[in-house]
Amino acid sequence: MQNFFGNRPGFILIPMFAVAYNCILAVMNALGVPVSFAIAALCEIVIIMCAFILTVNSGFKRIDATFLLFIGAFTVLSLYLTVLNGKVLVDGLRNFLIISSFALLGMRMSFEELNKTFVYLTWIVLFFLLVEIVDVRLYVAIFEPGNYFAKTRGMEISEFNELGLFNNALGFASRFSFGLFDGPRTSSIFLEQVSLANFATVLCLFLLIFYKIIPRKQVLLMMLTVFLIITSNNTRTTSILIFVLFIGYFTFPLFPRYSNVLAAIGVIITALLVFFFNPDAVGDNLTGRIRLSMEHLLSLEASAYFGTAADNLNKLYDSGYAYIIAANSVFGALILAYLVLFSIRQSFSFSKRAAFGLTLYVFVNMLIGGTAIYSMKVSSILWVLIGFVIAYEKLGNTTIKRNKALNF
Repeated sequence: MQNFFGNRPGFILIPMFAVAYNCILAVMNALGVPVSFAIAALCEIVIIMCAFILTVNSGFKRIDATFLLFIGAFTVLSLYLTVLNGKVLVDGLRNFLIISSFALLGMRMSFEELNKTFVYLTWIVLFFLLVEIVDVRLYVAIFEPGNYFAKTRGMEISEFNELGLFNNALGFASRFSFGLFDGPRTSSIFLEQVSLANFATVLCLFLLIFYKIIPRKQVLLMMLTVFLIITSNNTRTTSILIFVLFIGYFTFPLFPRYSNVLAAIGVIITALLVFFFNPDAVGDNLTGRIRLSMEHLLSLEASAYFGTAADNLNKLYDSGYAYIIAANSVFGALILAYLVLFSIRQSFSFSKRAAFGLTLYVFVNMLIGGTAIYSMKVSSILWVLIGFVIAYEKLGNTTIKRNKALNF
């Protein structure tokens, strides 16, 4: 067991539980154990606390300062939003605690621990993905996704959902598809299709950063998993991102430091062009989703930038930029933008790839949704990865410069 998880099993198990806790609760629910939103929320709290306990036990370092400072800022911001709206509002703080707790955890992980975490999760996701593709009814019998989300999120099972999957996994006839698989959109251990697609992007980001130093068998395993995810999940956004990341493996290191800011601006400008040239676009397609997202952003009242809309986000869940500003005020949105754009120093090839990958992941995903980038199921593993890159680059700066082989 020690060889499997190493000398510090918590550093591997906590991120794995963060990714898989929903499917564990779903199995318990399918076996007749009562579950609820409160239990799911409690699991998140416990996981975040465990991540912080591991961080505290390993001792604080100067490199932690940015995340610790911003935790304090988000705490004050949550108090401000609560007073302003007359209701306890902690969504922004919860979202940032997920980001910061796992970034701080990643800063303390060895590469062996990080790599094992990604490999073990890849095997688990692939196994249940294959079960779902081969026999979706067996998959439903194991997890009962529709029933689980009804009990923990209040999402009643649609009358058209005869299988018992998450409602949106069923898709519809006119939706984009690669045509390789006939069944519903896959979800694997994530139980819903969006997080599985985002996991594929994070897995590609891991390959983007560490391709040169991981075994070829592992590369093939992860590439196979990504291929099966995008072709069975029929994900448009992830398919585009993966193609861009593939090209970026060769091009990102060629750009000056912090050129990722231009990539973020480019995404926003492209979205605005889509909005202005397709003002009547509707439907569950890229043009329709981007137009809706930009319409909500441009329709925000000035007061919403200072937090007055934080208690009324129901219409903004599919509008990433508007959601982030309304939920966190412009101050919280700027903190998050700073972390995405500038927390990685980008002094080396691997860190430039990481910075561009993180920027594109966040800014492209915000075109079509506001909450997916915060989901613990994927955000945890993403920020563990980013935390490791931040620490490796900064603390290992001298060693990397001495040994060019480390500048993968």
